[in-house]
Amino acid sequence: MHDDTPGHTFVLIDRGKVVWYRDYWLAPYRTMYVKPATLLADIPTGR
Repeated sequence: MHDDTPGHTFVLIDRGKVVWYRDYWLAPYRTMYVKPATLLADIPTGR
């Protein structure tokens, strides 16, 4: 990673609409690895 490039970002798109995203490189996360269970727990349900 470089200071001037984005980190790990996950985006969910449903029918052309962004329904959730998170950039885990930004504070407070500042991580290069996200456990799959953590990623799934962060995604809201019951839209």
